[in-house]
Amino acid sequence: MRLDRKLPDEIAGVKIQTGFRSILRLLCAETDEDKGRAILEIFNGTIPENIGEEFNQFIAAGEVKEENEDQPKSFDFVKDAGRIYSSFYSDYGINLFHENLHWWEFMELFKGLSENSIMKKVMEIRTKKLDDKMSKDEIAHWVEMKSLFALDDFEGYYSE
Repeated sequence: MRLDRKLPDEIAGVKIQTGFRSILRLLCAETDEDKGRAILEIFNGTIPENIGEEFNQFIAAGEVKEENEDQPKSFDFVKDAGRIYSSFYSDYGINLFHENLHWWEFMELFKGLSENSIMKKVMEIRTKKLDDKMSKDEIAHWVEMKSLFALDDFEGYYSE
């Protein structure tokens, strides 16, 4: 992202929906049908040919992503929705239900959340590396915290 340029609002010459909700609908879609609907929404019903790389770069907010398989997943837009909302509100005073930030703007603010935000604290817990220099009590503490905030066992706030 560059501050001397306008944020992108088209791909392959086609105007797109750039709001963070539109992109989150795609990233959080559970079925191919839902993904297809989200892509149609983003492209306002007209999907140009050969958009792959340009579309992927837009979704990556203009950054080249390096996959690090050693690093555990630190967040999930669905499972952490409440923490993301409260972190934006406490850090920036932004009510995500009332604002429609550009996707790139949303992602920059997300990455810039303060270390004191609940989302950053949970991300730190999820990615904390345990090592043999820690005491047994420290390891037990971090294992417990990791299990509390694990993404793979998430069943929702109201699971029975």
